[in-house]
Amino acid sequence: MHLPVPGAHTTALAKRGATMSDGINLLQLEPGARLRLANGAIVELVENPRDGSWLLCRYLADPTDPAVLGDEEHMIFVRDITALA
Repeated sequence: MHLPVPGAHTTALAKRGATMSDGINLLQLEPGARLRLANGAIVELVENPRDGSWLLCRYLADPTDPAVLGDEEHMIFVRDITALA
């Protein structure tokens, strides 16, 4: 599994459920990173275009819409991301 951001500090943040205010650099997120969304969904990063606005992700869990689960990729707006999962 790829670490979303290099460094031991990031690993500690991920273990405690880091929030975006903890300084997670979205431009450095790598494929395989797991993220929590504002609605409680968990997504896995598939591709990071490094534009600072969008991430291409696959839903792993979504309590509000189970129909989105599967291999289909979805564009996720960065303001919908609340934490590393």
